[in-house]
Amino acid sequence: MTDEDLDRLFAALGARTDLPAPTDPEVTAALDLARVVAHGTVRRAAPLVCYAAGLAMGAAMDPAERAARLTALIAEVEAMGAPDGLDAGGRRDG
Repeated sequence: MTDEDLDRLFAALGARTDLPAPTDPEVTAALDLARVVAHGTVRRAAPLVCYAAGLAMGAAMDPAERAARLTALIAEVEAMGAPDGLDAGGRRDG
C-alpha cells in the first residue's frame, strides 16, 4: 500500500466517520505498535491491540499525546513477549 493509498483510505474513512486523518507521527506509532505486537507476541493480536489502543485514546486527545502513548505502549508490548507456549506467530511451541 502506497502513502497515496493510505491517504485515500483515511479520506474515505473520515468522510464516513468525521474523524480526522492521522498525523504522520500517529501513523508511524500505530504501524510500529502493530509490528511489535505481530512479531513479539501473537501475530493475530496486532489489529486487535491497535483497535483497543484507538478506543482507549479517543479522538479528543491531542495527536502528539496519542503518538506518545502509542510509543509507550510499544515498549510495554516488547517487554511482554509471546505468551507461554506460543511462538510470535501465535502457534503452539513444539
